[in-house]
Amino acid sequence: MYYVVGNLLQPLTYQQKVSYAELVGPSEVIWFVSHFWGNAFRDFKNALEHHNSWAEADMNTYWICSFSNNQWAVFEELGEDCETSSFFLAIKSPSCKGTTMVLDSDVKALSRSWCLFEVLQTRLASEISEGATAATAATVGSMDYHGLIFCTSSGVLGSGSGMDIALTVAKRLTNLRLEDAEASSADDKRRWACLQHIS
Repeated sequence: MYYVVGNLLQPLTYQQKVSYAELVGPSEVIWFVSHFWGNAFRDFKNALEHHNSWAEADMNTYWICSFSNNQWAVFEELGEDCETSSFFLAIKSPSCKGTTMVLDSDVKALSRSWCLFEVLQTRLASEISEGATAATAATVGSMDYHGLIFCTSSGVLGSGSGMDIALTVAKRLTNLRLEDAEASSADDKRRWACLQHIS
């Protein structure tokens, strides 16, 4: 994703200084995508194609930070705190049905601070959705909130495919320590404190 942002998305949005989604026309968030930017883009694309087939909807739209955030105003997209970030707002969007986490063979996403923040917010949204009534469904997305779905370039975990990585996921979760989460920048690492505070 680092290559895609620097060599494709930024040149495409340079003149108007907007996000790629704004450039081509934004859509309602149906699925939030959590991922590690170091994954091969081909594998990322294949994972989302598998998820799209699994989701079996007429029209799935995906909120992907690289495409949805304005890469010319990243600080503003991150918000004043975690709960004003574009990530938080997308997960909590009334139209959002859940989070699909794209995993590589090392399950690197589960070692990244922002991804863990997204997992936490998805879990909190799931808890609200599980207790939702028709009256509260509008505030948590929908009555059919799916929570967290893991997918890989070979399939969606739990759907009969993608099992090649299940043991790695289990191992990563067993050894998960929030304070060990990694980030690409010092600013992101400082923001990590908000996740520890929320959890």
